[in-house]
Amino acid sequence: MLIVCAAALALNAGAQSKTTAKSKSVTTSAPAKKSVTAAPAKKTTAVAPAKKSAPAKKSAPAAVKSGYRDYNRISLSYAPMFMTGSTLHGVQAGYTHGIHLSSKHPMYIEVGGNLQFNRKSETFMDYDPVTDDLVEDETSFTLLRLNVPVAFTWRFALGSKKAFKISPLTGINFGVNLLAKQDGASIFDYEDPDYKANRFQFGLIEGVNFTYKRFNAGVAYVIDLMPIEKDDFWGAKTNTGTLTVSVGYEF
Repeated sequence: MLIVCAAALALNAGAQSKTTAKSKSVTTSAPAKKSVTAAPAKKTTAVAPAKKSAPAKKSAPAAVKSGYRDYNRISLSYAPMFMTGSTLHGVQAGYTHGIHLSSKHPMYIEVGGNLQFNRKSETFMDYDPVTDDLVEDETSFTLLRLNVPVAFTWRFALGSKKAFKISPLTGINFGVNLLAKQDGASIFDYEDPDYKANRFQFGLIEGVNFTYKRFNAGVAYVIDLMPIEKDDFWGAKTNTGTLTVSVGYEF
């Protein structure tokens, strides 16, 4: 009987021990659950850094904003050439390209080319030894020239809309005399050791242009620093200068 009672007590103690262990196990595992629900990873995800905003679009260059852009111009000019002792009427047709130098100031370099044609024909009285009398004679001079001007200009814009511009210019001019004939004979073919004709000439240019929207008018003067011809025997030389009064269109 005592043995049976002891066995029953032992079984009862074992059951209580298991229940206590299980209870402790469940109790100790509870914080793990709490840890999962309050995981730091979720908290970090909730406060993820904001997306970077797209970079702002670059503003247009100041040269475009202010209208300081390159331009092209075609022009037609009345271009009389003043030679020593005479004037040759003529015309000129040309092309100019303006290159802007600054985004803050309307400074430009103009380069281009133009073809110039001048001619003079006049009559005079000359002595004829055959008839021993004065007879009417004629003399002429014809010139075809290619000019390559390079000039600095500043375009002052006027008015609220800045549609009107005044552009003074200064620069240099390279001239190539493609054709130069005196009384039908080329001056470059004269066989005289004392006489020299210059096919290439170099000069200075000064002028001003007036522009309204795309329409242009201008006046300029080119003075050649080299004579077109000279005669060392007589100590004579022919200097030249050209006045141009032009109208044009810009694009």
